[in-house]
Amino acid sequence: MTEPILEAWYTTPYGDFKIIKKRFGTFQSYNREGDGLVTGATLKSVFEMTPAHLQWAVEGYKGPQGTYDGSPVVDL
Repeated sequence: MTEPILEAWYTTPYGDFKIIKKRFGTFQSYNREGDGLVTGATLKSVFEMTPAHLQWAVEGYKGPQGTYDGSPVVDL
């Protein structure tokens, strides 16, 4: 994969976004309405996470599911 380009519009099935370098060296993605989406320390990390953020905003986030019955994990 080539490096993402700053301030270029990228298209996903869930919406468009661009990434801007902020004042203190962080990066932030924005949708076409100007809403901030993801902030990160590197351009690559923001570029990789923004499509997932847009997808979760549309479909909802379905994180790992599990249950815990309250029993001790380790016998003392």
